[in-house]
Amino acid sequence: MMFWEAQRHLPLVPALEHQAEVLSAAFSPDGTRVVTASWDKTARVWDAATGKPLSAPLQHQDEVLGASFSPDGTRIVTASADRTARVWDAATGKPISGPLEHRDTVWSAAFSPDGTRIVTASADKSARIWDAVTGRPVSGLLEHQRTVKTAAFSRDGTRVVTASWDGTAHVWAAATGKLITAIELPQPVGSAVFSPDGTRVLTANNDRTARIWDAATGKPATIPVQHQQPRTTESDTDTLEQWTTIAERSPFIVDSRGALVRRAEPRMRRRSD
Repeated sequence: MMFWEAQRHLPLVPALEHQAEVLSAAFSPDGTRVVTASWDKTARVWDAATGKPLSAPLQHQDEVLGASFSPDGTRIVTASADRTARVWDAATGKPISGPLEHRDTVWSAAFSPDGTRIVTASADKSARIWDAVTGRPVSGLLEHQRTVKTAAFSRDGTRVVTASWDGTAHVWAAATGKLITAIELPQPVGSAVFSPDGTRVLTANNDRTARIWDAATGKPATIPVQHQQPRTTESDTDTLEQWTTIAERSPFIVDSRGALVRRAEPRMRRRSD
């Protein structure tokens, strides 16, 4: 993994090297550090200015599929194919609690906005909410019919949205684990996130679309945006916030089939002599 100077596309620091493919990378909240996750069964913390490692590797027993910082930057949560998520001290690289255990691969793990809870998503067909300090579950299983690929909190921490290969995204009450809204799609759902105000859900789907939904009703809020590749990439909440502005300036529009087509040029009125 490498940092690049945005304007001239020049590397800013040496490559942050693992022994196998790097699957994810994320900045700390203050931008001074980076955490990477790799198939070499480790996550690593790096100095963002120098590219030097800041702690010993965060070691799992199988591939590390994701890693991210807590909101205050003092902890890191990792998700692994060894069927666990783990919480680490970001300064020392030492585990803080016992493993957060699922029955199959843990695809993603994320802190709540206040840093007190963690939500995990697993191939065991469930997501779960945990106490970030003790590592104990604070909810029952948030269950789907197939792999749960991602899970994320709303900005106020009151809800969780899960994305599953069973073709649904679900909105849950974070305090009780009760299902609030079910969103149904024709293909597996690769990721789901809330809009910043929590009123909408953005999904990335295997049917070549990204879609925006009403978080309360589960009904479509817009027509799908169509891609040409087999699946869309994950999108973050900034994409959703900027969607309308970009659409208004874009030379393309989405037609009734959900496909992108070039916007018609405005006709010039002839000046009468």
